[in-house]
Parts: sequence; structure tokens; C-alpha cells
Amino acid sequence: HLQKLRFRGAEAAEALLHLRVKNLRELSGDGCRKMTGATLAVIAARHESLQSLQLGPVFCDKVTSDAIKAIAHCCPSL
Repeated sequence: HLQKLRFRGAEAAEALLHLRVKNLRELSGDGCRKMTGATLAVIAARHESLQSLQLGPVFCDKVTSDAIKAIAHCCPSL
């Protein structure tokens, strides 16, 4: 049962849209400059058990405050 996932690169970040893991607790990665807030919101909605979400070191400048609010709403344990 997958609980932690680390990804690297834009292609891996986009592939996360297809991921559905029931008990995913930690998600971390880098190379996500192209990741949008909508992508993160979908990931969060599918993985409400998330307790840790780490992206960087390059800032995801396409992620808005509205996306952060949606993530916080979907994943109250973050």
C-alpha cells in the first residue's frame, strides 16, 4: 500500500493526474514548474489523506491562492 511518493520532472508531475492511491500520505517532488493550480487541486481531491505536500525547489508560479485554498479544503490533515 503506497503511502509516500516522490516524483521528479514535469512529465512525472503531469502523470500524477492519473494516480489514485487510497492511503497516500506524503507527496513530494521537484521539476514541477509547469504544474498548475488546477492540477494540484485535482491531485488533492483524489488524495484527501495527504498529510505532507512538498514541491520545489523551483517555485510553482502557476499555483494560485485559490488552488491552495482548494487543497486545504480537500486535505484537512495537511
